[in-house]
Amino acid sequence: MPNLFEVTDSLGRQIICTEDRWKFHILSHHPEMGNYLEDVKRAIQNPDLPISVDAERSDRNDANMEMKHLVSIKELKTTLLKSSTQESRTPVFVDYDKDFDALFLRIVPLDKETVAHYVDEHVALLYEADSYEIVGLQIENFELSFVPKHDAVRRVWKLSESGITLTDLGDMIFEIETRKPEVAREVVKATQDVLGEPGPELVAAFA
Repeated sequence: MPNLFEVTDSLGRQIICTEDRWKFHILSHHPEMGNYLEDVKRAIQNPDLPISVDAERSDRNDANMEMKHLVSIKELKTTLLKSSTQESRTPVFVDYDKDFDALFLRIVPLDKETVAHYVDEHVALLYEADSYEIVGLQIENFELSFVPKHDAVRRVWKLSESGITLTDLGDMIFEIETRKPEVAREVVKATQDVLGEPGPELVAAFA
């Protein structure tokens, strides 16, 4: 994935931000930051307050829990989710960002602008910025912490545990495409307890 910028921070570390990271992580959480790319680069290079590695690690643990929601969960809509359950072949778009360790599940194309509404430290509802329609999920720390906690997810995610012999690239592509709906279904089922009221609609949409 192309790099959007590379800068050196105040601790002398090389910081790289890819185009996907800016779009799917930064802007999905804070769409208002779209016009402040140069300010972000300057803040990394010359922060107003001094930082240390220990302080940064501590702050990062609580970052998501301190994030304020742009809208109330009661304002989010499930009309698209409900309509998708009535269609026999609703497309499921699955994407995994290995650098960010995040899984994205959507019923709309991945290039559609969405906003993340966190329901716990790592799980967020994805909704369309213009309509407030819920269209999917975002799971952070996916391989690090989410997959090991959910056996059903691990079984469909880990090809190494499938027992299937992949003889060429075609076999692998076919297996990956076949498993995407299964991954989406098991992930949504595993997060239903923290999703609240939209949970059953998401489960039905990705069933």
